[in-house]
Amino acid sequence: MTKPHQLLPKQKRKSKVAKVTKVTFSANTGNQIVIPAGQYSIVKVPVAPEGRITKVVVLQSGGTQVAFNVDMFDAVNQPGLAIGNFSAALPANIELWRIFAQKPGTSGSAVALYEDTIGFSYTTPDGTPTVRSRAVYLCITPTAAAGSTSWSACVVSESFYGTG
Repeated sequence: MTKPHQLLPKQKRKSKVAKVTKVTFSANTGNQIVIPAGQYSIVKVPVAPEGRITKVVVLQSGGTQVAFNVDMFDAVNQPGLAIGNFSAALPANIELWRIFAQKPGTSGSAVALYEDTIGFSYTTPDGTPTVRSRAVYLCITPTAAAGSTSWSACVVSESFYGTG
């Protein structure tokens, strides 16, 4: 006679492995963000198709110091945005694609978010079901800049993959 606990085969436990990605924009790495007066900039940050953002740091590295806002979006195609510098207002539906609430920065200071315990979850909806987008988008908006400004930024993300 078979015992009830012998009816099911042993299940192998699955574990999760974290992959951490760090992307830096600066004059040292040759990809500093430069924003003309009266515009904002959207830059592509390579990440896994889904995961969480654990660190975002943005600071002004050139030009007259100004206050600024930092946003991060999980899509550009869906809300009708693009990568580059723009002066048109962000679309009204942008809240649907925001990864975290807009963060204001004061003149001469950095915006720094550290969320290593939970992070800001994202899933990239751009692309197709078979070719998913592998990027989130950092948006820096200087307020009342009289001239061109330069910016440095660092974004750290984590994604998890099941094993065994």
